[in-house]
This record gives sequence, structure tokens and C-alpha cells, in this order.
Amino acid sequence: AITLGRPFRIGEARVEGLDCACWWVDGTPADCAKAGLKYLVGPVDAVLSGINLGANVGTDALYSGTVNAAMEAAMMGYPAVALSIPWTDRSPVFDAAVTIAPRALEWARALPRDCMLNVNCPGRAAVRGIRVASPEILDYTDGYEELTGPQGERQLQLRGMAAIPEHPEGDTDSHTLYAGYVAVTPLRFVAGHGEAMTALQRMIEEEK
Repeated sequence: AITLGRPFRIGEARVEGLDCACWWVDGTPADCAKAGLKYLVGPVDAVLSGINLGANVGTDALYSGTVNAAMEAAMMGYPAVALSIPWTDRSPVFDAAVTIAPRALEWARALPRDCMLNVNCPGRAAVRGIRVASPEILDYTDGYEELTGPQGERQLQLRGMAAIPEHPEGDTDSHTLYAGYVAVTPLRFVAGHGEAMTALQRMIEEEK
């Protein structure tokens, strides 16, 4: 999502170890990409969104701010990568993701203009390899809990998560990631469904 109908705040930031201009944006991740590329920084060679703590595999990518920021950059014509590692209750290990990042940016340069790369990397120092994987339709074990807010208003809290495969097999991004591989998935921001379009056209023509 991008912010419409209201302004958002921006400001310069200092990031230890970086000798370049840095900015913070009080908006969504897509706002960060759009404002950075159109106003704050200007043209760049490529865009890396992440490294996010929390996997963005399968249908989770539809909700992901990390993926949205990379998608926004891709729509503007930039090679773009969303990079994530799974959340863990232990100290996260970013080593493998840091190593894969520059390679992923090079892969993104070879993609068509309407594509970005969604990369999910195991949160460990070493991985079993790299695989191109298709996005998976995930099963969710979630539901809403009703709460009472500070002013007595009714609130809903979503709880639960996508099911993690117990025995990872197959070529989907979720199974690939949890089998210990880096899952690399090209995503398009224009995603029409060919079979559905054909079936719908047939239905419309039969109504005439």
C-alpha cells in the first residue's frame, strides 16, 4: 500500500557503517521506495528491500511490506529484490542472506521489466544451495480474538500463522526454504489468470 490523502514525515538518518545519505520515512515500505526513488535519492542502480526478519513465501508475499517495496521499485523500472529470513525465537543469523544479496541483485538485472525477485534465505550461516521455486498457496491456522480497547471499543486481533511443512518436499518456495535452501521466486506485478480469462470470455459470449 502507498499513503494517499495525507502527508507523511521524512527525515535524515544516521546509520552506523554507512557513508552515504540515509533517510527515514513515516509511511509504508512502498512509500519508502517511491519517495526515495522519485524525490529523496533519485535514480539508483537497483533496489534491495530487506533483509526482513520473517519469511515472505507463497501467499504471504501478498501481505508483505518487504515485497511491496520491491514491487514498487520494479514498477518504476528498477531491478528489485525482496530478501527475507524466517522469524526465530533465537538470535537471527543473517550471514547467508548478506552473502546472497549482491548475487540476487545481479539476477534481478536479467529479469523482464515487469518482474522482481522474492528471495527467502534460511536464517543460518550456511545453506544447502539455491533453488528457483514457485510460490505456494499456504494453509493458515489463524483466527480473530475480540478484545476491548482503552475507551471500551471493540477490537479484533488476528492470531495464528501459516502452517510450516513438517516434511519439506517439492519445488515450492515454502518447501524449498524449510528444506534448507535459498528460495528464489520471480514475481510479476501484472498477474492475469489466463485460464480464468478464457473461461470468463466463453461465459460472456454464451450469454449473448
